[in-house]
Amino acid sequence: MKNSEALKKWQKNYYLKNKDRIKAYAIKWKKENKRRYVQIKVKSMAKTKKARRDKNLAWFLSYLGVDKILCSRCGEEKTYPFLHFHHSDPSQKINLFDSFNRWVRYMKLEEFKEKILGTKGCFLCNRCHTKTHFEIRTSRKSITPSNKRRKHD
Repeated sequence: MKNSEALKKWQKNYYLKNKDRIKAYAIKWKKENKRRYVQIKVKSMAKTKKARRDKNLAWFLSYLGVDKILCSRCGEEKTYPFLHFHHSDPSQKINLFDSFNRWVRYMKLEEFKEKILGTKGCFLCNRCHTKTHFEIRTSRKSITPSNKRRKHD
């Protein structure tokens, strides 16, 4: 334990003494190795995204107390990429890209918990979600008289 603390202290002191030289070297290396730098950055971002996804899903499944999530309409067992969150209150949906898959991949755990606990809706598989929205649209169209086709003059 003492060795690791001493090492950290030494590294911190070394960095503080040589900060400008280290930063200049890092900038030079990034310019010379741009392709390699991008590859490293993409890999680290992918690892972060996967770790965040796994953490969010683990919390969510433990919150529900299940191993897999079932479609609320057809009852099929699905994994998260094939599930859609259907907002029962459309005003809670922020934009077109406000989806469960994005929540799982990009949100931090605290934000994810807040979103899940504060949003009303249910989980549907892709097919059932499409059917549900089709039924909602067709029921609205049959109610409103403005959907009649006009003949072109």
